[in-house]
Formats: sequence, structure tokens, C-alpha cells
Amino acid sequence: MLTVTKSIRDNIAEFERRYPSLAGALALWDTRVQRTVKSPGVLAAHCLDPFFFRQVQGMWVTPMVGMAGADVKQVMDLVESVFAGPRSGKEYEARRKQIKEELGRLQLAGVPSDVWHLMAALTRREEKEVPGRGLVVEMASVRERISFWRLYMSEHGFPAVAWVAERFMRMHASSGASERNWSLWGNVFTKARSRLGKERAEKLIYVRGNSITLSRDARMTDEQIVLSLLGDEEEE
Repeated sequence: MLTVTKSIRDNIAEFERRYPSLAGALALWDTRVQRTVKSPGVLAAHCLDPFFFRQVQGMWVTPMVGMAGADVKQVMDLVESVFAGPRSGKEYEARRKQIKEELGRLQLAGVPSDVWHLMAALTRREEKEVPGRGLVVEMASVRERISFWRLYMSEHGFPAVAWVAERFMRMHASSGASERNWSLWGNVFTKARSRLGKERAEKLIYVRGNSITLSRDARMTDEQIVLSLLGDEEEE
């Protein structure tokens, strides 16, 4: 990821050199990268995703090997704080010591040799042309990569890091969910329901948001679900 970012930055620098009237593009790029790609959360998710692990001198290591020291420190500090929790009490110190020790071993020794046989499948990236779909990239699913931590790494001396990795890898990487949520709110609050109260609206949104997951038949539209829930009742 960081290698691709550097390549893009070099291209922008060359573009800015050739066209002086566009001065400032590189500074804007650096600001955006610092807030996104190089933010602690994104760096930690990148370092803990087995898809980005690579072989170095015969061992499988995390992207932390080769990263800038400042970036590695950001990742470690964030992972430690997520696992250790509130900064108080003996439990905090014990959890902080555990995660710090596991992170140190993972950075220095890499992935245990007992699970090397899984890495080829987890890091695969294959591109092929599919009729009607064009170019398709095949890779290990997020579920498979999470299972690597939960079923294997947690049993081979990294239970704390596995706990954090699963939570980072389950994060949504886009604003799609929030955009759909706003769309649903717009469908619920119409002129015909100007008396709809906030509490009931939140319940309707919650039910609709979970209906697809909990129901095998999710073909009902937002309007149909809202009407079926409201029935003939008057909003208080």
C-alpha cells in the first residue's frame, strides 16, 4: 500500500514540475494521504491483514517490516490502546504487557512456521477475464482472513493481537452504509408522516436495517416495511 502511495506521489511531483500553474497539487496529496492512508487506524488494519503479509528471507512477516519507525510506533500505540482499554488498574498493565510482547514477537519473528502453509492462499491475487463481467480479481475473502487470526494465530501465541486484528478487519472501509442510512431516513420522514416522532422513527430504521440480515426474504421495499410496521396507528 505504501509503495503504491509513493509511486503515485512521484507521478504527481513530476506532473507539478511540468505544469507550474498547478503548484500545490503535491501538498494537497500529502495532506490527504496523512489523514487517510497513513492514519493510525488504516495503518494498523493494513499491518494486521494477512493479505498484505510477505516473505522475507524465507519467513512470512507483516508489513511492519520495512515501514518507517514513526509509522510502526503509531500502529503499536493504537493496537496497545485498543486491547488494554482504560488506563487504570492492574488489569490494564497486564493487558498492555501482553499485547506489547505479542506485537514485538510478531514484528521480529513473523508468522509461526506452523501456519506458513496457509499464507499462499491468504495472499493470493489472481486477475482473469470473465465473460459478461470483464476483469475480475480473485483473492481470499475477509472471512477467511479473519479466520486465520481466530483459528490459527490465537492458538499459536497471539491471542491478544488476534482479538484486535478481528476488530480492525471488520471495520467498514467506505461511507456506503451511512449513505444508505440517510436515504432510509428520507424515505421514512415524508410529508405524509409529518407527525412521526423521533423515537418511533429510530425503531423503524433499526428494524429495516436488520431486516435484510435476519430475514431470508428481503424483497420488501422500505415503503412496504414502514407501512406494515405503522399499520393504522396514529403517531402520538
